[in-house]
Amino acid sequence: MSVQLELIHLGGAIIALFSIVAFFWKFMFGQFEKRVLERIESHEALTKKDIMFIDANKKALDKIREDVSHLPLEYVRRDDFIREISVIDGKLDAIFNKIDEIRRGDRSC
Repeated sequence: MSVQLELIHLGGAIIALFSIVAFFWKFMFGQFEKRVLERIESHEALTKKDIMFIDANKKALDKIREDVSHLPLEYVRRDDFIREISVIDGKLDAIFNKIDEIRRGDRSC
């Protein structure tokens, strides 16, 4: 028993096979494209969140920089305070010495 295929049947089988392969190819490519688009959308959403976060931090950083620029006008650094107090103490000591000399009766100053 031998199976004989005519050319039309062989052509139809080949076309059917290619049609099935093309269908699966298109179906798989469609699924792949759908997944890629979903990932792109999720990345875009994350990017928007990151941009909003960066903008919020930039505003906070600008506020901090502005506050820091005003600090020397409102506050004195520790080193400057110690230096000023030392000068004031020296002047008060000189005044105290003059008062003490005046009280002792030494008016040569």
